Amino acid sequence: MPLPGASFWLEELRRAGFGQALATSIPRANPEPEIFLLAANASGAFPDRCMVIEDMPAGVEAARRAGMRCTAVTTSSPREILAEADLVLDSLEDLALHDFEALLSS
Repeated sequence: MPLPGASFWLEELRRAGFGQALATSIPRANPEPEIFLLAANASGAFPDRCMVIEDMPAGVEAARRAGMRCTAVTTSSPREILAEADLVLDSLEDLALHDFEALLSS
């Protein structure tokens, strides 16, 4: 089941012209960036122009190792262990389009 707000953002970002790829990795303790790099490559995006949405510290680390921006959501992990993300939210419903634009332009 998608996180609250995920379906909205998939549609909103599509409408705004953002390319998208969905990727997941198991086991959760594995911080390898390969899945994110493969998703970026498949969508034709450069890693530094990608935003990863994560809820686990290993995923935040993998996004950083891939050279991507990361927004973390506290659905599975507390805020303090997701602090390496560029942005930490309690819900995707707290996200704004300008958050994506600001993080990807920095």
